[in-house]
This record gives sequence, C-alpha cells and structure tokens, in this order.
Amino acid sequence: MVLSPFVPADPSNQVRPQVPLSPVVDFAFAIVGGATLDVDHGQALLFALRRACPGLERIPGLGVHAVRGTLGSRPGELLLGPASEVRLRLPAGSAPLLQDLAGQELEVAGHGICLGEGRPHPLVPVSALWARTVTIHFAALGTKAAQEQLEARFRQEFPWGALRLLRPRTIRVEGRQLLGFEAAVRGLSPQASLLLQYRGFGGRRSFGCGLFVPFAATSRSGSKAG
Repeated sequence: MVLSPFVPADPSNQVRPQVPLSPVVDFAFAIVGGATLDVDHGQALLFALRRACPGLERIPGLGVHAVRGTLGSRPGELLLGPASEVRLRLPAGSAPLLQDLAGQELEVAGHGICLGEGRPHPLVPVSALWARTVTIHFAALGTKAAQEQLEARFRQEFPWGALRLLRPRTIRVEGRQLLGFEAAVRGLSPQASLLLQYRGFGGRRSFGCGLFVPFAATSRSGSKAG
C-alpha cells in the first residue's frame, strides 16, 4: 500500500470555516434484494438511478456513495450484505425528488438490486473523516506526482485539516480508467468537518468520489470493500 504522510493544516490560515446555510444530508435506501455488484460500479449505479428517477438530474451537487459490501471469490465481485445500501448525498430540500426510488428494481451493469424505503441521515461533525476515492484532473499520472497534486489542491481549498492519502484506486468512467486515492483527514473542528462533508473534495461526486464519511463508519461491519 502506498501511503503519504499526513499533510498538516496550514497554521497561518486563521479564517473560520463557514458552513453553508442550506443543509446537506445523506439519504439511504436499504438494498432488500440482490446479491452482488461489481466493485467498480459507480458509473453503472448512477445511470441506473437516473433511469429509475429522472428527477436526479435536477439535484445540484448530487453525490452517490459507493455501495459497501465484502469482496467475493471472483475478481471484481462485491458481495452485498444486510448493511448494504444505496446512499446519496444532496441538499436536504431536494430529498422529495427521491421518492420514486423506494421499491425500485435497478439493473446495474447486469446485476439486479431492489431498493427499500429511504431514510435521511443528517451529517455528523467528527474530527476524522475518510473517503473511498478522491480524484482531480491530474497534470501527470505517476503515483508520486499525483499525490503531490492532490495534496497541494487540498491545502489550497481546505486548509483546516491534515490530509493523508492511502492506497491508489482507479474508477472506470466512459471506458477510461481514472486514477484516485483513498484518503483520510484528521484534526477537524466541527465546522471544518461539516464543511468538508458538505462540499466534498475533488471531482466525480456522482460516481462516488470525494465524499467523506466519519472514519469509524468504514469498519462498522468488519472487512469492507466498495
């Protein structure tokens, strides 16, 4: 695993982070039918959700979390379990646009899943956050050069937390493999924690990138993937 050291916050920046007035929430639908997905399912899941709920196109800054599960015996296979869910991050006022998703059967790149009822989850300010994948438009794609670009962009956009890049990851978008990194951020004040969760970091939010969750949430039910 390629690890970068924690990149500290900028101590010279004394500006208090301002959380947007419009609240942002996670809205989660339990997966009540279906056994597997591809580990790299971000694009396919987004397209399936848009087919089932055209109103998603009208939601600004929509984020779609990667579905959590465990690695299967076949390469690239994600096994779904009782805690697996489809979770979207969006402005709280846009949540009514998701009502058509409850009870829907989705076809996600050849895998069928069925969604249960949806529930809102307010974002919680915690001092340590984690993201499965963060990515930007890299000027160079070597691992070390890409890490340096991500770290510099993070310091520029979000100087209140200490960033550490963990293992490299790739996501498939429109037939291309894009480079990204698993990331952890620590030392966040409550305001900075909410701001990072509200805004995210980097691009491809609708494909599961740049979405931060409480660090402890990554180990809620043992060994995880997705």
